[in-house]
Amino acid sequence: MDDAERNALRAAVELLHGGDPTFREARRVSTSMGRSIMSWDVAVFELHAPATAALCYAWSDPKPAELTVHHRVVLHTGAVRSPESAIRSFYLVDNSPPRTSDSSASPPSW
Repeated sequence: MDDAERNALRAAVELLHGGDPTFREARRVSTSMGRSIMSWDVAVFELHAPATAALCYAWSDPKPAELTVHHRVVLHTGAVRSPESAIRSFYLVDNSPPRTSDSSASPPSW
């Protein structure tokens, strides 16, 4: 994860949750999506008062067909206890796994 991406994710966290988030680390998370393997660099940020969680996880989700990048942010609460569980919970709740070039890709197999 380069500085530009880390700064963009930090800005997204700050916009959504306020305060001055502190970058802790970046972790590579991979998961199976049908016959495809999807990977993300997930940034872990420490949140400061008055946040509703002590940590959050953020990653970029490029949408080449739309020429955009979506920034995803998930709080470290409930079942979300790691970058891996943040990815799982986001795509299970969202019900729309990232599109792959494989049109026959099935939902994630956690």
